[in-house]
Amino acid sequence: MSVAKHKLTRPTGAQNDLLRSDPYADARRISGMVNNLYDGPVWGLFPALFAAGGLSIERIGILAAVYPAVWGAGQLNTGPSRTGSAANH
Repeated sequence: MSVAKHKLTRPTGAQNDLLRSDPYADARRISGMVNNLYDGPVWGLFPALFAAGGLSIERIGILAAVYPAVWGAGQLNTGPSRTGSAANH
């Protein structure tokens, strides 16, 4: 869809009130951005470097699978989220 046909909007009314009433919204946004900046090299740069280093596709696939497995296992130790999302209630 082209930008000309897509209507860009800002949060208004109740959405805006919800954003203003959440003191942790900015921290979560920044945290999400940092997480995405970290994941970029992991999913894009590292496999390319591994391939340039002569690793086979199978080995690169194993390394790519280990990262989310370790991340998921680490989430088990963190306990319940404190963000107040509906999934935690």
